[in-house]
Amino acid sequence: MAPSDPVRQRPALPSLTGLRFVAAAAVVLHHTVGWQTPVAGLGYLGVSFFFVLSGFVLTWAGSMRCGARSFWRHRFARIYPLHLVVLVLVLTLPASTPDDTGDVLQHLLLVQAWSPGAAISVNPVSWSLSAEAFFYLLFPLLLPVLDRMSTAGLVRASVLLWLIQAELAVLVLGTVPRGHFLTYDLPLFRLPEFVIGAAAALLMARGYSPLTTARRAWFTTAALGWAVLMGVQVSTTTGMPWSIAASLSLPSTVGAICWAAARDADGRSPRVLASAAAQRLGAWSFAVYLVHWPLLDLLARALGRAEVGGLDWWWTPIVLAASTALAAAAHHWIERPAGQWVRRAGRRHRTTSTAFVEPVSS
Repeated sequence: MAPSDPVRQRPALPSLTGLRFVAAAAVVLHHTVGWQTPVAGLGYLGVSFFFVLSGFVLTWAGSMRCGARSFWRHRFARIYPLHLVVLVLVLTLPASTPDDTGDVLQHLLLVQAWSPGAAISVNPVSWSLSAEAFFYLLFPLLLPVLDRMSTAGLVRASVLLWLIQAELAVLVLGTVPRGHFLTYDLPLFRLPEFVIGAAAALLMARGYSPLTTARRAWFTTAALGWAVLMGVQVSTTTGMPWSIAASLSLPSTVGAICWAAARDADGRSPRVLASAAAQRLGAWSFAVYLVHWPLLDLLARALGRAEVGGLDWWWTPIVLAASTALAAAAHHWIERPAGQWVRRAGRRHRTTSTAFVEPVSS
């Protein structure tokens, strides 16, 4: 086994924060313009990016150094307060059809992604938070297993998980009822993306850099996947099934994250991603993701439209700007106070524990 380098020696990765907003903006574009346009139709891949990035960042930052309880407390404070506030606000809006009480309860418990109906109800985009909650629950068990693997073992495991996910998507879609739910929304199916992100972070911590190692093989695979994906997207009216598209794009997603991280580690961060503005937008990206759907819902009602989305392109910057403004306020008034609460709780716990190490936020 090749051990990872000490966490405290790992450099900060500001470019990944900048990329968060790019991924959130892609999802906003997707939901604003519609599902069946060639470019905007692929915006949902931003969710896959978030899953991979989550596994990568949590592993790189050493989020488990303080134990499972501290990790879960930090993750709860990171996603739940804003989720709860947005959920309550959505429930106060007049709806064409009342939300099912069971669906609301599942959203409150962050288990909605395990149910086909609940996953797309209330605030539909929050299904991914349900998946993230599942990943966080398993992370303290997964990380030690991955960390004990050799470098070659991590590569083999990542490739195997990728192939299994893609093959399952092909087998299930069209043959099993609710195939889209099973291969796109279900947290268990999306777990490989999170695990591959964690494995990629461990590989980079051991010196495996996409800037120097196996570049041609990696980029060839990523380029071929995107070529097939774009070809199908442009040449058909419905595009490629989302789960298959997510699997095809996974090598390029991992490659983009590792490339940006490697540039940061080498002290050559892309200026546009590491700028102060990009860092601020990246910090707001989670809130952008959560609030944009309720905004689109309100806009659809104001325009007398029966469904969310399907708007002209010029609506996208308006929706994105409004979502970003709301997100900035939410970050200041909800997310930051929640983080401060966690740090205070950590300090209180430190007074009663003789073996507490200050956590690294992510």
